[in-house]
Formats: sequence, C-alpha cells, structure tokens
Amino acid sequence: LCLTAVCCFAQNTWTQMASFPGISRDDAVGFSIGAFGYVGTGMDVGFQLTKDFWRYDPASDTWSQVADFGGTPRQYCSSFIIGVTAYVLTGIDNNGVFQNDIWAYDATLNSWTSKAPLPATGRSGGVAFSINGKGYTGTGFTGLAYLNDFWEYDPLIDSWTQRADFAGMPRYVAAAFSIGAKGYIGTGKAVANT
Repeated sequence: LCLTAVCCFAQNTWTQMASFPGISRDDAVGFSIGAFGYVGTGMDVGFQLTKDFWRYDPASDTWSQVADFGGTPRQYCSSFIIGVTAYVLTGIDNNGVFQNDIWAYDATLNSWTSKAPLPATGRSGGVAFSINGKGYTGTGFTGLAYLNDFWEYDPLIDSWTQRADFAGMPRYVAAAFSIGAKGYIGTGKAVANT
C-alpha cells in the first residue's frame, strides 16, 4: 500500500497524510530519527525486491528520497535506533539468501555504513528494538526453521553478544518495542500455527 495516516491520540482519530511516493510495496522497514520518519526496502507490486529509501517530514507533510539502503535489495528487514543512528539488519534478498548483515544510516550525511554482521544464522522477519544505547534483535525465519535466539549489539565497539533466548515459541514476523529498560515481543507466526 502507499497510504500514510497519522493518529492524533488526544482526539483518538486518524488523519490521512501525503501518500508514499515510491512504488507500492509490502514487507518494508521503517524507523524515525529526530523529527523525520523513514521507510525503505520491501517487495514491490511487480514482486521485485527494493532498496530505495524515503524520508517523511510531518511538518510539511512531504516525502523526499534519500540514499538507497547500503545492502542488497530485500524484504523482511528489522531495524532499531541508537541515538541519531538507524540500524537496518537481516532480511531475505533477491537470490533467496537469508542475510545476517547490519547497516547503519547516518541521516546527517545521508549515508549507509556496513557494521559487524550478526554472528548467527541469516534470517528474515526478526524483531529488533533498542534499550539504553544498545540494539537487540532475535527470532525470525531461516527458510527452514523458526528461531528464538536473541542478540545484543554494542555500537561503541561494533560487536554482538548472545543473550537469553526469547522465552516464547520460535517465530517470525512478530512485533516488538521497548519501554524504559524492557523489550516486549508479541504476535508473529510460530511453528505450531499458520
């Protein structure tokens, strides 16, 4: 889809905003840095994977294209934000390869930089969030198996540490967020459901 809407919580209403100007797609990734929202990657209506990225400015209700994602075109990526840097990781590419790479986006320089890859099986549809200056990611699908492993990324030393496995059933395309010092994971497709 290519529609954009915003919810005004004080009035408990949704308002349609300027439509996304890129080609319609699903399985994209999104994040926010400062006062701007960003959307990119995903599968377009012609079933081609993409790597273009777009910035949304809510003050002017306008979109502008920014630098393409640094990795291969793909879908089912994850993302987290640390400070003013966005990190986009994993996903499945045009060749059906489940990726384990991670790319940092610097909005000031409008550029992507490759970082230390996740030292685990490549995956799609994992979850990610950040807590206290570190990024966390886990779960996902390898093409053969659902996952419940979990990892912590430290941007200061560009390295990963394995953490306790997710306590629920292995799954992918779940939802995740953090509040304070806790991360939350819910929903998704698990081994026992379809």
